[in-house]
Amino acid sequence: MALCVKTGFYGSEHSLFPVYAGAARHWWAGMSLYGDYKPSEGIDEFRYSPTFAVAVTFFALCGTRGGTMLWDLTSIALLLCGLRALVREVLPGEWTPRRVEIFLTLTLTGAAVSLWSGQSNMLLASLVMLALGAIRRERWWTAAWLLAGAVFIKPWAIAVVLLLAVHWPRRLIGRWLAASAVIAMLPLMIAPREAMWQYQTWVMRLAETESMRWRGYRDAWTIWNAVWPPVNRYAYKVLQLGTAAGVAAWLLWQRWRGTSLARLLALIYAMWVSWQLLFGPASEQLTYGILAPAASWAVLVSFEEKRDRWLTVAAWSMTALLASGDIEDAVVAIFPKGQVLLPLGVVLFVAWLVWHEAKGDRHIFRPQRLWRGGA
Repeated sequence: MALCVKTGFYGSEHSLFPVYAGAARHWWAGMSLYGDYKPSEGIDEFRYSPTFAVAVTFFALCGTRGGTMLWDLTSIALLLCGLRALVREVLPGEWTPRRVEIFLTLTLTGAAVSLWSGQSNMLLASLVMLALGAIRRERWWTAAWLLAGAVFIKPWAIAVVLLLAVHWPRRLIGRWLAASAVIAMLPLMIAPREAMWQYQTWVMRLAETESMRWRGYRDAWTIWNAVWPPVNRYAYKVLQLGTAAGVAAWLLWQRWRGTSLARLLALIYAMWVSWQLLFGPASEQLTYGILAPAASWAVLVSFEEKRDRWLTVAAWSMTALLASGDIEDAVVAIFPKGQVLLPLGVVLFVAWLVWHEAKGDRHIFRPQRLWRGGA
């Protein structure tokens, strides 16, 4: 309701939807998706796949205000479906109505900034949540399609695909490759030559973006640059790969310990978003909404167990509130290096998660069923 009222009064101002709609119009007009856009077509450049431009055509046909409202409502609806899948199938614990209410309140508050700007990050995260729920129910084709759709929104979602493929290679890799091929073919079936050109331009744009550092980036680079500048790009690449390997190894260890399927999927989501925000490409302030479900669950668990509450509350508060540029600017005015607080919130969350799992105290969790150990 709030987003619709905002759009009704102010149109698509401060929303990224005009960028998506402009790309859809460029596609059908035979223009470059990655060229110059008019000021009326958005506040940013289009960096998504050609398939994404085709997929948002219906929203673009609804006009600026109508398309923006429909996009926002669709994003929120998918987010609620994803959260429902997490609660029913993935996140451990006894989910009473009261617990669900608190979880939804904390999560939607943490994701509010991303939703308010019309970002696609929460849409991507919602597809991953639904995919995790599908894996819990052993619906592998459904999971493959959802994960393929997430990657075609933003390629960095490949990280969670790789983490899942490590655990279920035979069930997931082939299905995901097939689903990705079909999704990639959508623009090619409409205009083959034009689609090939657009895909080539997209790959080049991704390579350009990888080498850039924008003002809104907040990640481990931000911490390094504040503590011991300048950052060595080659050393940072090694750090990215090393931490990715560490995350994969830690999750394999959790599986070896006999962790239930539901709990393992929850840990995969939590560690994926944490690594993505700290070490993945293009981690902006608005991207931090993807941590909200995991951080909110951590707050619930810490209060129910009556320990480490300060750690989870600090992590949730830092990642939920400082994702807003206005709040961060106010903090930076007092603490000049306040930009490090946002990624430090993720560090606190990871510290809680690893410490909590290392203790091995699982009395509060009651997984609904054990998972099959086969790949």
